[in-house]
Amino acid sequence: MQNCDNCGSDKSKLLYSINRFKKPFKIHSCRKCGLIFMKPFFSNKEIESFYKKEYFTGNIDDTKAFTYTDERKNKKGFTAVNKKRVKKILEALDSPSGKRKNFLDIGCSFGALLDEGKKLGFSVTGMDISDYALAELKRNSINIIKGSPETNDLPVNKFDVITLIEVIEHLKKPGSALKKIFHSLKKNGLLVIQTANMDGRQAKKAGKNYHYFLPGHLHYFSRKTLTEMLENTGFENLEFYYPCEFGLIPKLIKSKGDFKKPSDYLKWIRIIFYHLKSKIHTGNFALTSAMVVYARKR
Repeated sequence: MQNCDNCGSDKSKLLYSINRFKKPFKIHSCRKCGLIFMKPFFSNKEIESFYKKEYFTGNIDDTKAFTYTDERKNKKGFTAVNKKRVKKILEALDSPSGKRKNFLDIGCSFGALLDEGKKLGFSVTGMDISDYALAELKRNSINIIKGSPETNDLPVNKFDVITLIEVIEHLKKPGSALKKIFHSLKKNGLLVIQTANMDGRQAKKAGKNYHYFLPGHLHYFSRKTLTEMLENTGFENLEFYYPCEFGLIPKLIKSKGDFKKPSDYLKWIRIIFYHLKSKIHTGNFALTSAMVVYARKR
């Protein structure tokens, strides 16, 4: 029996059958709270097989597979985004620098975000399930924790900030993970989550073709369901940002990393338009489906 990880209900309805990947899967919605999730989940062995070297380097030729954007190939672009993000985190912590503050990035990959945290004074730790990714962190002398917050015990009252950037959707038990994260944060600690907003018009209009429906994504949140899960865990003072908290300019700089010819700069029109559309939102509704939430432990 696969119960909803938000409200515990065992009642769900089929939304979509996704057949565009090697491993087809089904997407359900909880009849009680509306949380969207894969049902049934892939086995742990199948999920682990998704995150080999080819996933992290983007070197999978099969169009029916899914990959990660290798941040090492666009260092300038990722630096622009991550530097701005860390500065925003420092503002939220009301700290001029990260000195003597502990930073954990869960699903850290090659540590691009942690690199910027380290530059701005944080003591940084990375967590990931991939041996390939963690080997890169070892070379950069970054503290590491292998695994997932679902399966690993985190140190209690240790971190000032914990980030889950495009990670919570990969978890089988996000509720359990959030509880461990809550206890691992210090008083007044900050949790930063970036994920898709399934109540956004972008996701609803795309339906089963929404690009976020991927084999490695097991849960799909709306502002409503993410708020419920965070508040039920004990988090307070939630602040939502659309599409992100670090502004447009870093996104434009990052996008340049993929440009091959002058005409590629025309893509900026689409990026700018998307960013402006994201500012149209009210309550649980948003015109686009990108969101970031800052949640605090009081």
